Amino acid sequence: MGGGGGTDGFRHLLEHLGPATEAWLADMREHAFVFNNESLDALSASVGKELEGKDVQALEAERDRLLVKILRLKSESK
Repeated sequence: MGGGGGTDGFRHLLEHLGPATEAWLADMREHAFVFNNESLDALSASVGKELEGKDVQALEAERDRLLVKILRLKSESK
């Protein structure tokens, strides 16, 4: 079930990716986002700076186009 490689495929997948996943999760815990006013202000300012001079409607349209493409490709692969 899952992971390919026959009956032991899923186990092999977990053994193969487990250590990297554990390291990633530890890093995520160490750098967890704290939802307080200071963090939210900093994040909002950072996003605002990134969006400066960009056409937000065009970015949204491109995002939507790509999401539809992903969904279409996913449905075609079944």
